[in-house]
Amino acid sequence: MKILVYIHSLSTGGAERAASRLANYWVEHGIEVHVVTNTLCSDDSYQVDQRVRRSSLYSSTVSPSVLHGFFANIRRIVSLRKLLKECQPDIALGMMTTANITLGISSFSIRDLITLGSERIHPPQLPIGRIWGFLRWWIYGRLSCIVTLTEETQEWALSATKCGKATVIPNACRWPIRNHEPIVEVPFELRRRRLLLAVGRFVPQKGFDDLITIYQRLCDQFSDWDLVIVGCGQLEDEIRQQVELANLTNRVHLVGWVGNLGDWYEEADVML
Repeated sequence: MKILVYIHSLSTGGAERAASRLANYWVEHGIEVHVVTNTLCSDDSYQVDQRVRRSSLYSSTVSPSVLHGFFANIRRIVSLRKLLKECQPDIALGMMTTANITLGISSFSIRDLITLGSERIHPPQLPIGRIWGFLRWWIYGRLSCIVTLTEETQEWALSATKCGKATVIPNACRWPIRNHEPIVEVPFELRRRRLLLAVGRFVPQKGFDDLITIYQRLCDQFSDWDLVIVGCGQLEDEIRQQVELANLTNRVHLVGWVGNLGDWYEEADVML
């Protein structure tokens, strides 16, 4: 069997981690796996097994205009379609909304190819605009199946798009978590505290601003508990400013991106 996994990148993020884990698991079980991203392979934060074929479409750019973005997506579709015809996978899996849509268009009329889309969040929590929204509504009906993490998202896919089939497959957890760079040791002073641990990208949907606000209200009642947030992203500066304005720099610790996440999980008393 041949499986092609298409995702924007293998940089930091939950979907990216899931894609790399799936690829490594499948190749360990004798399946031929090809991982394709828009970004350069050298930008990967998650590494895949050396037996996994790794390709880049070299099409990750910031579009200065709608017209530029339109042609960039056309080039992406053409490149992915060419790759699908060359590799001839049995199954092609898209990871996240825009990858699902691009895959659905690129695979049009390619016979005997099973195409799967994968929603990694609940879509109503992340508006994608009218054009992408329309394309998702239409293209999901051309995919063989949509995979969701929860029953709520499954119901949404079946009712809000032309999707004909959707199935729930929760995220897998592999333990121990493999380490990779950067290795960031848990500071000794934190090992002596009770730790609330949150992990994720600094984007609006994660709600780290709300988490800090709630922690601020409770921290005086629980003086031996600190909040640790592992991750990075577009809202990092805003989150740091929020912590400083709340005078919580000694209680809320933003440690950035770490490659030894398992060590931080082991030190945590509660994982959020």
